[in-house]
Amino acid sequence: MGLSHSYQGAKDAIDYRVLFEPNQAIYIQDIESQVNHQNTWDSQYTENILREIKLGEAADLEKAIDELIHYIKKSAISIQLYLISLTEMITEIFKLGRAYQLDMNQVFGPDFNINNKVYQLDSLESLKQWLQDICRKVRNGIRRERTDTARLLIEKAIKYIEENYHDSELSVDILCQHLNVSATYFSTLFKRETGINFINYLTNVRMEKALQMLNTTEEKTYHIAEKVGYTEPNYFSYVFKKHYGISPSNYRKSR
Repeated sequence: MGLSHSYQGAKDAIDYRVLFEPNQAIYIQDIESQVNHQNTWDSQYTENILREIKLGEAADLEKAIDELIHYIKKSAISIQLYLISLTEMITEIFKLGRAYQLDMNQVFGPDFNINNKVYQLDSLESLKQWLQDICRKVRNGIRRERTDTARLLIEKAIKYIEENYHDSELSVDILCQHLNVSATYFSTLFKRETGINFINYLTNVRMEKALQMLNTTEEKTYHIAEKVGYTEPNYFSYVFKKHYGISPSNYRKSR
Protein backbone atom coordinates (compact mmCIF):
# COMPACT_ATOMS: atom_id res chain seq x y z
CA MET A 1 0.00 0.00 0.00
CA GLY A 2 2.83 2.36 0.97
CA LEU A 3 4.67 1.53 -2.24
CA SER A 4 1.53 2.28 -4.25
CA HIS A 5 1.16 5.68 -2.58
CA SER A 6 4.85 6.43 -3.14
CA TYR A 7 4.51 5.59 -6.83
CA GLN A 8 1.40 7.76 -7.22
CA GLY A 9 3.07 10.61 -5.39
CA ALA A 10 6.09 10.41 -7.66
CA LYS A 11 3.83 10.33 -10.72
CA ASP A 12 1.87 13.37 -9.53
CA ALA A 13 5.12 15.20 -8.78
CA ILE A 14 6.32 14.53 -12.32
CA ASP A 15 3.06 15.99 -13.64
CA TYR A 16 3.62 19.15 -11.59
CA ARG A 17 7.20 19.63 -12.79
CA VAL A 18 6.01 21.87 -15.61
CA LEU A 19 4.92 24.51 -13.06
CA PHE A 20 8.27 24.67 -11.25
CA GLU A 21 11.81 25.70 -12.04
CA PRO A 22 14.03 23.12 -13.84
CA ASN A 23 15.99 20.80 -11.53
CA GLN A 24 13.93 21.92 -8.53
CA ALA A 25 13.22 19.04 -6.13
CA ILE A 26 9.47 18.39 -6.13
CA TYR A 27 7.60 16.56 -3.36
CA ILE A 28 3.91 16.00 -3.90
CA GLN A 29 3.09 16.66 -0.22
CA ASP A 30 4.69 20.11 -0.43
CA ILE A 31 2.98 20.83 -3.75
CA GLU A 32 -0.48 19.90 -2.51
CA SER A 33 -0.06 22.24 0.45
CA GLN A 34 0.80 25.13 -1.90
CA VAL A 35 -1.84 24.55 -4.54
CA ASN A 36 -5.06 26.48 -4.18
CA HIS A 37 -7.66 24.16 -5.65
CA GLN A 38 -10.23 26.95 -5.53
CA ASN A 39 -8.22 29.01 -8.02
CA THR A 40 -9.57 29.51 -11.51
CA TRP A 41 -7.74 30.29 -14.74
CA ASP A 42 -7.98 34.00 -15.53
CA SER A 43 -9.31 33.99 -19.10
CA GLN A 44 -8.10 37.57 -19.56
CA TYR A 45 -4.62 36.26 -20.34
CA THR A 46 -5.97 34.06 -23.12
CA GLU A 47 -8.05 36.95 -24.46
CA ASN A 48 -4.99 39.23 -24.43
CA ILE A 49 -2.98 36.74 -26.47
CA LEU A 50 -5.80 36.28 -29.01
CA ARG A 51 -6.19 40.05 -29.32
CA GLU A 52 -2.47 40.59 -29.91
CA ILE A 53 -2.40 37.79 -32.50
CA LYS A 54 -5.17 39.56 -34.43
CA LEU A 55 -4.24 43.21 -33.93
CA GLY A 56 -0.99 43.67 -32.06
CA GLU A 57 2.64 44.14 -32.98
CA ALA A 58 5.13 41.31 -32.49
CA ALA A 59 6.47 42.88 -29.28
CA ASP A 60 2.95 43.19 -27.85
CA LEU A 61 2.27 39.52 -28.54
CA GLU A 62 5.52 38.48 -26.88
CA LYS A 63 4.64 40.61 -23.85
CA ALA A 64 1.18 39.00 -23.57
CA ILE A 65 2.78 35.54 -23.57
CA ASP A 66 5.32 36.63 -20.93
CA GLU A 67 2.47 37.88 -18.75
CA LEU A 68 0.70 34.53 -19.08
CA ILE A 69 3.82 32.63 -18.03
CA HIS A 70 4.31 34.95 -15.05
CA TYR A 71 0.67 34.46 -14.07
CA ILE A 72 0.99 30.67 -14.18
CA LYS A 73 4.11 30.83 -11.98
CA LYS A 74 2.42 32.97 -9.34
CA SER A 75 -1.16 31.67 -9.37
CA ALA A 76 -0.68 28.31 -7.58
CA ILE A 77 -3.21 26.60 -9.85
CA SER A 78 -3.60 22.85 -9.83
CA ILE A 79 -1.99 20.79 -12.56
CA GLN A 80 -5.44 19.61 -13.66
CA LEU A 81 -6.66 23.19 -14.13
CA TYR A 82 -3.42 24.10 -15.91
CA LEU A 83 -3.73 21.25 -18.42
CA ILE A 84 -7.43 21.85 -19.09
CA SER A 85 -7.01 25.62 -19.46
CA LEU A 86 -3.93 25.30 -21.66
CA THR A 87 -5.80 22.86 -23.91
CA GLU A 88 -8.69 25.32 -24.19
CA MET A 89 -6.35 28.21 -25.01
CA ILE A 90 -4.54 26.26 -27.74
CA THR A 91 -7.94 25.28 -29.15
CA GLU A 92 -8.91 28.98 -29.34
CA ILE A 93 -5.67 29.82 -31.15
CA PHE A 94 -6.33 26.96 -33.58
CA LYS A 95 -9.91 28.18 -34.18
CA LEU A 96 -8.65 31.72 -34.77
CA GLY A 97 -6.28 30.52 -37.48
CA ARG A 98 -9.00 28.44 -39.09
CA ALA A 99 -11.34 31.46 -39.09
CA TYR A 100 -8.81 33.23 -41.33
CA GLN A 101 -8.51 30.11 -43.51
CA LEU A 102 -4.87 29.52 -42.60
CA ASP A 103 -3.25 26.15 -43.29
CA MET A 104 -3.05 24.91 -39.71
CA ASN A 105 -0.81 22.00 -40.73
CA GLN A 106 1.86 24.58 -41.46
CA VAL A 107 1.32 26.21 -38.07
CA PHE A 108 1.04 23.19 -35.78
CA GLY A 109 2.42 20.39 -37.94
CA PRO A 110 0.56 17.66 -39.85
CA ASP A 111 0.17 15.21 -36.95
CA PHE A 112 -0.62 17.71 -34.22
CA ASN A 113 -2.51 16.41 -31.18
CA ILE A 114 -3.42 18.91 -28.47
CA ASN A 115 -3.53 16.41 -25.61
CA ASN A 116 -0.14 14.99 -26.50
CA LYS A 117 1.36 18.46 -26.88
CA VAL A 118 0.33 19.81 -23.49
CA TYR A 119 2.07 16.86 -21.83
CA GLN A 120 5.17 17.23 -24.01
CA LEU A 121 5.64 20.82 -22.87
CA ASP A 122 7.51 19.84 -19.71
CA SER A 123 8.52 23.31 -18.50
CA LEU A 124 7.14 26.83 -18.56
CA GLU A 125 10.13 27.87 -20.66
CA SER A 126 9.30 25.27 -23.32
CA LEU A 127 5.65 26.39 -23.18
CA LYS A 128 6.71 30.00 -23.65
CA GLN A 129 8.92 29.23 -26.64
CA TRP A 130 6.30 27.02 -28.28
CA LEU A 131 3.51 29.57 -27.77
CA GLN A 132 5.67 32.34 -29.20
CA ASP A 133 6.34 30.20 -32.27
CA ILE A 134 2.76 29.20 -33.08
CA CYS A 135 1.27 32.58 -32.14
CA ARG A 136 3.78 34.34 -34.37
CA LYS A 137 2.90 32.02 -37.25
CA VAL A 138 -0.84 32.62 -36.82
CA ARG A 139 -0.33 36.38 -36.49
CA ASN A 140 1.83 36.53 -39.63
CA GLY A 141 -0.65 34.34 -41.51
CA ILE A 142 -3.54 36.61 -40.56
CA ARG A 143 -1.60 39.64 -41.73
CA ARG A 144 -0.83 38.01 -45.07
CA GLU A 145 -4.47 36.99 -45.46
CA ARG A 146 -5.64 40.53 -44.70
CA THR A 147 -3.17 41.96 -47.20
CA ASP A 148 -4.29 39.53 -49.90
CA THR A 149 -7.97 40.21 -49.12
CA ALA A 150 -7.42 43.97 -49.20
CA ARG A 151 -5.53 43.78 -52.48
CA LEU A 152 -8.28 41.68 -54.06
CA LEU A 153 -10.92 44.15 -52.88
CA ILE A 154 -9.06 47.09 -54.41
CA GLU A 155 -8.59 45.18 -57.67
CA LYS A 156 -12.35 44.62 -57.80
CA ALA A 157 -12.95 48.30 -57.09
CA ILE A 158 -10.59 49.42 -59.86
CA LYS A 159 -12.24 47.02 -62.31
CA TYR A 160 -15.66 48.40 -61.38
CA ILE A 161 -14.44 51.98 -61.88
CA GLU A 162 -12.98 51.10 -65.29
CA GLU A 163 -16.30 49.59 -66.34
CA ASN A 164 -18.55 52.33 -64.90
CA TYR A 165 -16.60 55.62 -65.02
CA HIS A 166 -19.13 56.85 -67.62
CA ASP A 167 -21.93 56.69 -65.04
CA SER A 168 -22.47 60.21 -63.71
CA GLU A 169 -24.04 58.72 -60.57
CA LEU A 170 -20.96 56.67 -59.69
CA SER A 171 -19.90 57.39 -56.12
CA VAL A 172 -18.00 55.75 -53.30
CA ASP A 173 -21.31 54.72 -51.72
CA ILE A 174 -22.55 53.00 -54.89
CA LEU A 175 -19.20 51.25 -55.30
CA CYS A 176 -19.22 50.09 -51.67
CA GLN A 177 -22.76 48.73 -52.06
CA HIS A 178 -21.48 46.70 -55.00
CA LEU A 179 -18.50 45.44 -52.99
CA ASN A 180 -20.56 44.95 -49.83
CA VAL A 181 -18.17 46.90 -47.58
CA SER A 182 -18.51 50.04 -45.49
CA ALA A 183 -17.54 53.32 -47.14
CA THR A 184 -15.30 54.30 -44.21
CA TYR A 185 -13.35 51.04 -44.31
CA PHE A 186 -13.09 51.09 -48.10
CA SER A 187 -11.94 54.72 -48.27
CA THR A 188 -9.14 54.07 -45.78
CA LEU A 189 -8.10 50.91 -47.60
CA PHE A 190 -8.26 52.48 -51.06
CA LYS A 191 -6.09 55.43 -50.02
CA ARG A 192 -3.57 53.09 -48.41
CA GLU A 193 -3.32 50.79 -51.44
CA THR A 194 -3.41 53.37 -54.25
CA GLY A 195 -1.99 56.47 -52.60
CA ILE A 196 -4.98 58.66 -53.55
CA ASN A 197 -8.62 58.85 -52.55
CA PHE A 198 -11.54 57.49 -54.54
CA ILE A 199 -12.67 60.82 -56.03
CA ASN A 200 -9.20 61.70 -57.30
CA TYR A 201 -8.76 58.21 -58.74
CA LEU A 202 -12.12 58.37 -60.54
CA THR A 203 -11.29 61.84 -61.86
CA ASN A 204 -7.93 60.59 -63.17
CA VAL A 205 -9.64 57.73 -65.00
CA ARG A 206 -12.24 60.04 -66.51
CA MET A 207 -9.61 62.55 -67.63
CA GLU A 208 -7.47 59.82 -69.22
CA LYS A 209 -10.50 58.49 -71.11
CA ALA A 210 -11.46 62.01 -72.23
CA LEU A 211 -7.92 62.69 -73.44
CA GLN A 212 -7.93 59.42 -75.35
CA MET A 213 -11.20 60.35 -77.09
CA LEU A 214 -9.91 63.82 -77.93
CA ASN A 215 -6.88 62.20 -79.55
CA THR A 216 -8.67 59.45 -81.45
CA THR A 217 -12.15 60.77 -82.33
CA GLU A 218 -13.87 63.87 -83.64
CA GLU A 219 -16.55 63.73 -80.95
CA LYS A 220 -17.84 67.08 -79.70
CA THR A 221 -16.50 67.94 -76.25
CA TYR A 222 -19.98 67.86 -74.72
CA HIS A 223 -20.43 64.31 -76.05
CA ILE A 224 -17.08 63.34 -74.58
CA ALA A 225 -18.15 64.92 -71.29
CA GLU A 226 -21.23 62.70 -71.19
CA LYS A 227 -19.24 59.60 -72.10
CA VAL A 228 -16.86 60.09 -69.18
CA GLY A 229 -19.54 60.78 -66.59
CA TYR A 230 -20.09 64.56 -66.64
CA THR A 231 -23.59 65.93 -67.20
CA GLU A 232 -22.37 69.55 -67.31
CA PRO A 233 -19.97 70.30 -70.23
CA ASN A 234 -18.72 73.47 -68.55
CA TYR A 235 -17.78 71.60 -65.41
CA PHE A 236 -16.08 68.95 -67.52
CA SER A 237 -14.02 71.66 -69.24
CA TYR A 238 -13.13 73.15 -65.84
CA VAL A 239 -11.93 69.81 -64.48
CA PHE A 240 -10.04 69.00 -67.69
CA LYS A 241 -8.22 72.35 -67.65
CA LYS A 242 -7.39 71.96 -63.97
CA HIS A 243 -6.03 68.50 -64.67
CA TYR A 244 -4.05 69.18 -67.87
CA GLY A 245 -3.57 72.95 -67.79
CA ILE A 246 -5.52 73.47 -71.02
CA SER A 247 -9.20 73.34 -72.01
CA PRO A 248 -10.52 70.40 -74.09
CA SER A 249 -11.24 72.59 -77.11
CA ASN A 250 -7.82 74.24 -77.05
CA TYR A 251 -6.15 70.88 -76.58
CA ARG A 252 -7.85 69.57 -79.70
CA LYS A 253 -6.81 72.65 -81.66
CA SER A 254 -3.21 72.20 -80.56
CA ARG A 255 -2.92 68.60 -81.80
